[in-house]
Amino acid sequence: MWLIIAVIFVLLMGLGTFFDYDISKWMTKNSLNSGEYYTHNIFAQVMETIGSFPIWLALCFAFALLFWLVKYDNMPIWARTVFAVCLFAAGVFVAYMFMADASKYLMEQNGVDYLVNLTSIVLTNVVLALIIASLVFLLSKNFNADKKKLLGLAMVILCTAALYFIVTLIKTPWGRARFRTISFLGDQSLYTPWYVINGSRSFEFLPYDCCKSFPSGHTFSGGLVFVLLCLPSVFTQFNTKKTKLTLWIITVSYTAIVALSRIIAGAHYLTDVTFGGFLALVGVLTFKRIFLDVNKRKTENMTNFDKKAA
Repeated sequence: MWLIIAVIFVLLMGLGTFFDYDISKWMTKNSLNSGEYYTHNIFAQVMETIGSFPIWLALCFAFALLFWLVKYDNMPIWARTVFAVCLFAAGVFVAYMFMADASKYLMEQNGVDYLVNLTSIVLTNVVLALIIASLVFLLSKNFNADKKKLLGLAMVILCTAALYFIVTLIKTPWGRARFRTISFLGDQSLYTPWYVINGSRSFEFLPYDCCKSFPSGHTFSGGLVFVLLCLPSVFTQFNTKKTKLTLWIITVSYTAIVALSRIIAGAHYLTDVTFGGFLALVGVLTFKRIFLDVNKRKTENMTNFDKKAA
């Protein structure tokens, strides 16, 4: 499996290395007019608004799992209360980030981004975040699985999501101009391949992230849907070949759709979305191996030892 992943990654990065600009030019032909910064393509707009929701929803579930694990722990009641409050607050915060992220893109697309910090908008997002977080926490309460496995799932989510810091750290020093930045300015000389480090740069009359194309944070965030691949290791009812294949199809398809939408929007190139998507996939599979599969092998080895001893 790792070999297949590596081969596909190399092929896509290689294709993008030589044809990034041409691919973006072709895919934005009917979605980004000359002199237009934000796409008018409905598909791209919708995916820009909701495409990154997996990272926020996954984090909310991770905090919910930890919330219930802490609640039934044997630590002093005051400690449990403090941890529970902090975990619920964290769940509400990531739910708020999802709502704030979605509303920001909606307003940018409609040219009213100055309303983002309006008190009524902020309060609406807070209320919706409380509702979403509460539903996720309630849904997580009766998960029928081993506590160690649930803890392992939470750790996979948290550790993979933490890789987003790599994305944010790379973006600024790389300074890669987005295709829509080049299209808007009409200056193709601003284009650079993914491996060229340009340094921090921006244009006064364009959004602050107009030169933060590599890698794609949206695709990485959408790629957190790959945590669904952990379900067979946690819940026995999902541990079938058919379910595993279905989960692979769902997760790869969703991430690919997000990636394509970002290219169509002119926000990213093929290499940007490839790096972001594969970073999420490799992160999930690596941490799954550390926090779930290792414990599974230990359990199986102990079971085999007991059988031999008997």
